[in-house]
Amino acid sequence: MNSDTYEGSTQEALVYHHLQSLREQHRDELENIVRVLASITNISPEQVQPYMDTLLRQLVNKGLPKIFEYFN
Repeated sequence: MNSDTYEGSTQEALVYHHLQSLREQHRDELENIVRVLASITNISPEQVQPYMDTLLRQLVNKGLPKIFEYFN
């Protein structure tokens, strides 16, 4: 495994754990957001959820420091 692969997988693990933590801590708020989006778009919450997951992942990625840039 080269260092780029290791850094990428470590960053992905950090994002995954941070997402899991956010989902647990803010479950009610996130479910409410999905319900509101489903209501205003006239699609089911099940159809909205993948978009919400993607949006949250993108926002978390933006917010995490790029710690591995310091080692290159």
